[in-house]
Amino acid sequence: MNKSSNPICIGKVGAAQGLKGHVRIHSWTDPDHQIFNYSPWSLMLNGNCNLVTAKKVEHGKHLIAEIKGIDDRNLAQALTHAEIFVDREAFPNIAKDEYYYTDMIGAKVINQEGKTLGAIEDIANFGAQDTLVVQQGKKTFYIPNIKQFVTQIDTENKVICVDWDEDF
Repeated sequence: MNKSSNPICIGKVGAAQGLKGHVRIHSWTDPDHQIFNYSPWSLMLNGNCNLVTAKKVEHGKHLIAEIKGIDDRNLAQALTHAEIFVDREAFPNIAKDEYYYTDMIGAKVINQEGKTLGAIEDIANFGAQDTLVVQQGKKTFYIPNIKQFVTQIDTENKVICVDWDEDF
């Protein structure tokens, strides 16, 4: 990626799949197959970055990619654990009331009393719904990302308002 780019990690390369150089893909996009709508990918592994093109290989329940120039299992294995980045500019425009989770990371979280609870460190999914992981010093809050608790998201100013007691 060039110096003016804004790289966002959208997935990770998994294990080699078969003998033809295909690899499993772990996608952070929703739905997960959307990862193939982005091109090119920048693969980052051990401090090295390589620009590649990939296409989806139809295969059961796993996401499998064929990466141009990778045509045997040994080359594919060398890519295991590479992170997949694309430029933020490649993301589609979204409606005003929608947001990308990557834009929420680092946002300040404020409750209805105006108390700062911390900042968004991550967004996790423990099964029921996505959950905001809020860090305040050594204390961590887990706030379900549902309208009942998350009342306002302002990604432009990096502020998220929640209906959440700091002692919960």
